[in-house]
Amino acid sequence: MNIAKVEQILRPLIGRAVAADECLLSSGLIDSVSLIELIVELEASFGISIPLAELELENFDSCASIALFIQQRLAQQGAVQ
Repeated sequence: MNIAKVEQILRPLIGRAVAADECLLSSGLIDSVSLIELIVELEASFGISIPLAELELENFDSCASIALFIQQRLAQQGAVQ
């Protein structure tokens, strides 16, 4: 999985390291503006597209859930290409 890379992307947005299962949205570590910044950075870093219809908050509430979502997007886009 891409947890280490997701942690690298999150660190400047949050201002500190986070645990893989630490709640980001529900704890307030990431607000709506930071979430948009995170999505833009994830798209650029992983070469993926995250459609608006797939913006489920539970996919972005922890480093582990983000990494799993990225893995699924990469697999979907690989199947489409």
